Amino acid sequence: MPIFIRETVGAPDGFDDLGEEGRISLAYQMTPVDEPRTIQIRTDHREWRMTPRGFLNCIVDTDAKREFVGRSERYILAKNTNFIFTFTGRLSGWRDFDLAPDQSGDRGILSIAVHPEKQKSYAAFVIAADKSGPIEFGSAGIHGKLKEFEACFKRQVNVNFVQKGQLNELEFPELDMRRPGPLFLSQFRAAIEQKIGTVADRHIVFAWNVEGKVDVGDQGMTFGYGARYCYVDQFSPWSTIAHEIGHTFHLSDLDGRHPKNIMSPIHGVNRFNMTQIETLRSVIDPQPPSR
Repeated sequence: MPIFIRETVGAPDGFDDLGEEGRISLAYQMTPVDEPRTIQIRTDHREWRMTPRGFLNCIVDTDAKREFVGRSERYILAKNTNFIFTFTGRLSGWRDFDLAPDQSGDRGILSIAVHPEKQKSYAAFVIAADKSGPIEFGSAGIHGKLKEFEACFKRQVNVNFVQKGQLNELEFPELDMRRPGPLFLSQFRAAIEQKIGTVADRHIVFAWNVEGKVDVGDQGMTFGYGARYCYVDQFSPWSTIAHEIGHTFHLSDLDGRHPKNIMSPIHGVNRFNMTQIETLRSVIDPQPPSR
């Protein structure tokens, strides 16, 4: 294992993908302006150098030894040692750090992205009644899922989602939700557009899944990339909400080869990768800072 990087206990999960056994090709950390983020780096049997690249007003607090090469500084990481690095960005932007063992061509990169917090609103709705009877849901359980979804975007993309209003109930006595399919979904979409009156950036609707079964769960649907609302099965985990909201910000599905990613069918570890984070930031903030 050449080098191992992880966040300290309790820190937000802003990394891209460390890979198996901590092998690193790229680590990515989102840091709000003026808010510190701390990571731990564990070296192997070699001495490593960490060299900043690019310009960013980012304060680095560490127990690693510093040395200066001309006007530039770098950090010396002794072998078989744990080091703590705390990054505090003063201005929006990026800063990359080359990580290379002494007298070796191997290189990994740690990328620190600093952004001011952005805020987006959302409204949540529940299909409360239709011809097949009232939906079975727990308000506390749904609020718990919404809080997890909010925390996911907060820690990885530095976007603060704020719920507008209470958990709204929608009734569709004119729709037979026991008959799912393309026609049903088309009617369902039109009905939602007529029923939703709350003004928010995004709308989340909890109901039955698209198969019409209440015992399967983990189903969701977004009516087109960039849509302002998405459909989530009442039994789906919070990661399905994050997945569908990702579609509303123009993220596409990934295949099963990316099981740790939120946009994969599995979304096991619930991470966005660096490209997705930058896509989200560019959609949420149309004028991101120059790199």
